[in-house]
Amino acid sequence: MRHDAAMDLAALMSTMKAMSRLTLPKVFVSEIRKASSVTLLTCCGLRHFAGPAGSSLTSGRTAGRLVIVGDVHGCSAELEDLLEAADFHKRSDELIFVGDLIGKGPSPREVVRIAREFSAKAVQGNHEYNLLRWRRRGAPLPDPEKKIKESYAATVKDLEEDDWQWLEALPLMLHLDLPKSPLPVVVVHAGLVPGVPMDQQKPYDLVHLRSIDAEGHGSKLFDAGAGAWAKNWQGPTQVIFGHDARRGLQKEAFAIGLDTGAVYGDKLTALLLPKNWDKPLTSLDNSHFLSVKSHRAYASKSDSKA
Repeated sequence: MRHDAAMDLAALMSTMKAMSRLTLPKVFVSEIRKASSVTLLTCCGLRHFAGPAGSSLTSGRTAGRLVIVGDVHGCSAELEDLLEAADFHKRSDELIFVGDLIGKGPSPREVVRIAREFSAKAVQGNHEYNLLRWRRRGAPLPDPEKKIKESYAATVKDLEEDDWQWLEALPLMLHLDLPKSPLPVVVVHAGLVPGVPMDQQKPYDLVHLRSIDAEGHGSKLFDAGAGAWAKNWQGPTQVIFGHDARRGLQKEAFAIGLDTGAVYGDKLTALLLPKNWDKPLTSLDNSHFLSVKSHRAYASKSDSKA
């Protein structure tokens, strides 16, 4: 459906309102408001908005960015706010999640839908990892808390088969394509154990690690002897991770932690990393981080151990 520059934008927005049953992410509406002429491509629902032939909604930002989002935990409204605040453009930007898209929050299906519509990349977090095991094999959940199990049961009923296939395909580690970076960069949900080769890191640690104990082993506890794994990680691989809401935003020499407790009423945070980034992550400044306030607390901070 083609709309030229003379088309009344108000009429277009009225049409969008009438189609609100599609629960279109706010970021799309934001792009329409900024476009003088809009093409709606309606393949499998409203997916893309593009300007007239030869134009671009992303002029001035030709290289594009990796928009790497911390733990969402089913907070779809906050995710939409974040993408709008980031001025995200699907043509040039790439969306990446550090895991725990689901679990604890109110809208896991909507979060997965947004991720799929944006062709996002992601790694499994402990909540995806545990839930997939539970669904696939009937394996017992390692977390005994009733609220978490109730959240999983609701998610199992809520997601469709295509959503499950997307989640099943998520890796535990993602190597970022940053050709100009002087050091390799990976995304994992929880962390890496110092001194262990990359190809020998245990899946359990990749989705549960928080600290290093006095003997140098990985631990999911906050108060293990040697402290946060990220402080102990000496590279050379640089790591972007989540999982550790209690410690919040972490900026270490070779590791960046992005879990800022969105589901607990705090913030949802993203790292905005240019695709042509050519420096160590230690060169990142505050302009590369973006946070939006949570609408409310959907879970208790006492649950942050999970």
